[in-house]
Amino acid sequence: MFYIPGAHKLADEVARFQYFLQLKNDIVDGRIPLSVDQAVRLSALSLQAEFDDYQEDKNAQDYFKDNALFPKTMCKDETTVTEMMHEALNCYINLHGVHHVKAEINYIKDIQMMDGYGMDYYAAKDEKGRELYLGTFYQGMFARYLHGEATVFFRWNEIARLNQSKKTLEIDTSKSSSQYHMEDSDTAKYVRRFGLLQQKFYRMNKTTPSSSVVDLNEFPETSNMYIS
Repeated sequence: MFYIPGAHKLADEVARFQYFLQLKNDIVDGRIPLSVDQAVRLSALSLQAEFDDYQEDKNAQDYFKDNALFPKTMCKDETTVTEMMHEALNCYINLHGVHHVKAEINYIKDIQMMDGYGMDYYAAKDEKGRELYLGTFYQGMFARYLHGEATVFFRWNEIARLNQSKKTLEIDTSKSSSQYHMEDSDTAKYVRRFGLLQQKFYRMNKTTPSSSVVDLNEFPETSNMYIS
């Protein structure tokens, strides 16, 4: 999946809903780290987006049946899951009156503000042997060090070449050339290929005229819970 900033503003309802579903899968698969409180909040927004207002005559468990909402890593303990379901249901009830589209939009907005949104990264080392995570995100590539050194960013519009030789990935800009050593050649090859695709997508997105954006004022908001 290619991530974009401001995805909550997509006016195409189908495209925005598909983006919402993909982010929901990312949350369930644990690709974006989050706290229990964040998981509960997102679950409530997801229920409002997909089912609209809570219905008292409906069995509470039906909202969770065949509908994964929480990260798999949080679902190992049955007691914890039951507690999260209870909290999520209460939050969902408090969202009564919020338009389902607005809930969907705010679900996307919440995730966009989280650390790790749109990031894909792998263990690597720099030329000095320092450990780091090398990865891509919607604005470029980054080298995030594990022991306190400042993160290095390479914007897509700054990257002139992305080369790979065996386990080594080289990132060239007009001002610098940096080499990073991945765990194996297959990983280095994948990161280069995915990076080039991300860069191409970025350039296409920059040159394509912006589509119309959704007007949030169109949707009623009778609850201010988790809505911004």
